[in-house]
Amino acid sequence: MRASQLPLLAAVLVATHSAASGTTVYVDATSGSGGNTVLSNGGTFTPPLNGTTGADQNWEQRTVFAASGNIYESGGEASENAPELRTTMTGLTPGATYQIHVHFWDGSGSGAAWNLRAGLAANPGANTLFTNPAETAGIGATAAVLASSLTYTTAPSLFTEGDRTMFAASLGNAVADSGGGDPSLH
Repeated sequence: MRASQLPLLAAVLVATHSAASGTTVYVDATSGSGGNTVLSNGGTFTPPLNGTTGADQNWEQRTVFAASGNIYESGGEASENAPELRTTMTGLTPGATYQIHVHFWDGSGSGAAWNLRAGLAANPGANTLFTNPAETAGIGATAAVLASSLTYTTAPSLFTEGDRTMFAASLGNAVADSGGGDPSLH
């Protein structure tokens, strides 16, 4: 853990869970200058919009998708290994402990396995792999829970859309820094 950040790999959507209040505050990952999500090396994260980038080893945005907004994807057209991302949360209480969850969408039907690697420290390609509980067998993944099963102070705008369902995976606890928080997830 670094002084002003708690590290989330491949952050799609994130939430913090205050140990004191027992409720979850949902925060969307955002890209571009001033966004809360950057490349793990600190570079600006600016994925192309609605591009079919193929096997270019990068991320792209898809709209209008899941919660009627953008999602970030890699491997949509071909298998690829996109760079690790870091999403930073702000507005936390200094010194407070938070349970950190990563939220992600998964489609149903054949071929729709939208898995996610995430953790509280940078570990490109090796953080825990989270999946829909129905997809964990045989791939060494950890089952996430339905995001709708958590208690929220600020909730996502929806938990299902079309054939897609939002899941949440617990990454563990982290302590907000003395400057007001801003833990990061890889």
